[in-house]
Amino acid sequence: MSQYPLFEVNEKAISRQISERILFNGFIWIAAASLLLHTIVGYYLFQYGSPNPEGYYFYGYGVLGIVIGAVAFQASRQSRWRLLWWHLGGAVLSTSWISLAWTVIVVWDRAEAAEKILLIGFLAMMIGWYVKPSLTVVALVPVTGCYLCLSLLTPGSGLAEHVLSLLKFPLLFGIFFFTVRQFFLSAEARFIDKITLIRQLEVNSQFDELTRVRNRKAFNIQLESAIGNARRLAHPLSLVVIDIDFFKQYNDTLGHPAGDACLQKFAAILAAECQRSVDTVARIGGEEFALVLPGADEGQARLLLEKVLTSLSRAGIEHPASPVAPVVTASAGIARYMAGEDPDELYLRADQALYRAKQAGRDQIVIDSLSCREGHT
Repeated sequence: MSQYPLFEVNEKAISRQISERILFNGFIWIAAASLLLHTIVGYYLFQYGSPNPEGYYFYGYGVLGIVIGAVAFQASRQSRWRLLWWHLGGAVLSTSWISLAWTVIVVWDRAEAAEKILLIGFLAMMIGWYVKPSLTVVALVPVTGCYLCLSLLTPGSGLAEHVLSLLKFPLLFGIFFFTVRQFFLSAEARFIDKITLIRQLEVNSQFDELTRVRNRKAFNIQLESAIGNARRLAHPLSLVVIDIDFFKQYNDTLGHPAGDACLQKFAAILAAECQRSVDTVARIGGEEFALVLPGADEGQARLLLEKVLTSLSRAGIEHPASPVAPVVTASAGIARYMAGEDPDELYLRADQALYRAKQAGRDQIVIDSLSCREGHT
C-alpha cells in the first residue's frame, strides 16, 4: 500500500550514508596529500638521481600503495564486504607513507624529514577516517611503529626523546578522539536531527491529518506521476472519485466528532482494499476521496470498488439521516486515462461520473462514458 499512517526515519541509514561520504572524502584528502609529497620527493629523486637503487624501489612501492588504496576504496562501493575493502585500502595507503619515509632515509639519510612525513600521514589519516575507529587503528599502527623504529635508530637520541616519541602518537590520538572527534560527531548528530525533521515535515505535508491517507497535494503529485508512467509504458490507468453519501446530513444529525470517526473508518476501508504498492488513496475534499490505480482498467477498478462498497456495508456505520440506507453508503465515478489527457481532464471525467452516480440514486458506481467506449464495455 502507498499509505503510511506512521512515519519513521532510519537514523542509522542516514548516519551510515554520512559516514561513508566522510570516509571517501577522507580518502581523497589522504591520497592527495600522499601524492603531493610523492611528487615533491619524486622530483628531487629523478632530477638528481640516487646512488642507492633501493630508493627507487621504495618510491615505487609508495606510488603503488596509493593506486591499490584507490582501487580498494572504489571496490568497496559495489561490494558487500566494504568494511574489509576499507581496511585493506587503509592499510595499503598507510604503507605508501612508510615507503615514502624510507625513500628519504635511503636516498638522503634524513631521519628528521622521514619522521615529519610519517607525522603528516598520521594526522591526515586520523582526521580523514575518524568516523571508523577500526579503520583508523589499522592505518595508524604501521605508521606509528615505523616512526618509533626511526626514533630508536636515530643516533644520539636519549631515553627522554625515546619516551616522548613513544607517547607522542597515543597522546595525539587520545586528544583528537576525545575532543575534535566528539565535536564532529555532535555536529553529525545535529545534522541528522535536522534531516529527520525536514523529511518528516515533507512526508507529513502530504498526508491528511485526520484520516492519515494522502491529501490533495499528494494526490496531484501521484496522479501526474501515474499519467507520465501510463504514457511512457502504454499501461492502463484508472482514476476513481468516491464520495460518502449524504455526509452533511450525517454531521448535522450525529455531530462532527462522529463525522470525523466516520471519515477515519471509511479511509481505513479504502486503504485496506487498495493492497498494491502502486495504488494511492487520497482525501481530496471534505468527504470526497480519490483512488489512483496504475495498471488497472475500468473493469478492474469497478471490481475493487465493489469490494469497497461491500466492506463499507459490512462495517454497518449507522446513518439515521440517509434516505438510501440505514448505514453509510458511498457513490463512485471511474474514468480511464485516455492518451493525451492531462490530470485535470482525467479528474473532470471521473468527477462527472461521480455526479451521474449521485443523480442516479447514489450507493452505486458509474463508469465514464468515454472509458466505456474505449474499453468496449
